[in-house]
Amino acid sequence: MSGTVVQYISDMGVDPALFTLMTEAGPSEIIRVPHDVLTKLNAVDNGEGPTVWSIEAPPNVNGMYLKGERETWRGMTNLCSSASRKNPER
Repeated sequence: MSGTVVQYISDMGVDPALFTLMTEAGPSEIIRVPHDVLTKLNAVDNGEGPTVWSIEAPPNVNGMYLKGERETWRGMTNLCSSASRKNPER
């Protein structure tokens, strides 16, 4: 059972050292792990996960845009930015 829990923790991107902290509590104890330790173990991130950046071109449109996408506790967050420059021949 321990191996399954450690694998799950690891699959979620959390440092498996969290499991060691979980096992330090006795059967009737609760351990309060400091926020800075949880952050270091990647167990909390304040709802701010990594942003995935891409450059995309919409179909049937000239130009491209920069897209940033991140999953948060509020849902998927997107940021799109485009820039254009005047045609120097005009």
